[in-house]
Amino acid sequence: MVGLARLFFYSKTRDTILMQIALEQQIFDTIIDSLKDLGFNIVRLRILDEGSDVSRNKVLEVLIERLDETHVSIKDCKVASNNISAILDVEDIITSHYNLEVSSAGIERPLVKPEDFIKYNDYVAQIKLHKAVNDCKKYQGKILGFENDEVILERPKAESPLRIDFANIKDAKLVLTEELFRKIIK
Repeated sequence: MVGLARLFFYSKTRDTILMQIALEQQIFDTIIDSLKDLGFNIVRLRILDEGSDVSRNKVLEVLIERLDETHVSIKDCKVASNNISAILDVEDIITSHYNLEVSSAGIERPLVKPEDFIKYNDYVAQIKLHKAVNDCKKYQGKILGFENDEVILERPKAESPLRIDFANIKDAKLVLTEELFRKIIK
């Protein structure tokens, strides 16, 4: 699943959003098996519009991670990029001009799917919301879990954990902490 939660919060028209989500999902479905065969997983795939209204460029951004959980190298990005490019050239899914950007998800990787919050349980995350919860649209805290389509977040100095509806999450990422740094250098 690419990103249905954003459907209700964008300022674009509903039909435009549905078409973009469908295109992103089609691209994901087309390339995922090939990337998995190469030892990669897609963390996030999205089509971005960059530039001014006069000269708008489309960018297909693909963030990858290795299935063996080792570090993604520049060579890995090149291999994945060449593979994606070849598939998309043959399938001709994107009809307009676009630039392909393939990169590692990075240390402060995005948390996109419910599985990400489960995998990174006990790590600190920064979460931005579409709609405010307790008069706030940005939170940072330790992920305590994911249940009933909610992220459970422990915040410093808060009396009780905060429960955030997954569909209300606009953007989420890991925060570089000493604990995360130790995991990375192992």
